[in-house]
Amino acid sequence: VGAGLAGLVAGNLIFRPGKQKSPADMIADGVSKVDLEIAIKEARAKHRILVNEAFKITNMQARRKVDAVAEVVLRIIDDIKSDPKDLRQARQFLDYYLDATVKIVQRYVELYGKGSGHPEIRESLARVEETLETIRQAFEKQLLILLENDKLDLDTELTVLKRTIELEGLGNDFKQ
Repeated sequence: VGAGLAGLVAGNLIFRPGKQKSPADMIADGVSKVDLEIAIKEARAKHRILVNEAFKITNMQARRKVDAVAEVVLRIIDDIKSDPKDLRQARQFLDYYLDATVKIVQRYVELYGKGSGHPEIRESLARVEETLETIRQAFEKQLLILLENDKLDLDTELTVLKRTIELEGLGNDFKQ
């Protein structure tokens, strides 16, 4: 009996499913309040790093590009905060693209401070400066994708409202 009980306890400890999120914990499809809070906190920390690194850049054109990227990041964070279901769509952006951008900007600042007079370093710095505009454009596209979901939701709500009004005979002149 002792061995059987020990086996049962061990089996429960080993094969017990992870803590399940209750429906009450969920604030959007597949997103819990804790998931959202952690994602927002981490994204804001990365945003702060971008802003702080931008202050260190003495090349004003490059600084403006980093500032522009940071502005789009903040708009994406604000969108996710106001529409938590967008977190699922933005996860790769937050986990990969934003991390990579922070690292690139940090390395840019390091190299710029160490010796921008060397031709190979100047070439690398110039590539980063060119790429910052591409990064900003990619982030803008990510934001548009997130906002497109909101537009689709609005379009759906308008269609349903129009049909309901027509079915109930409350008006035939309703336009989308």
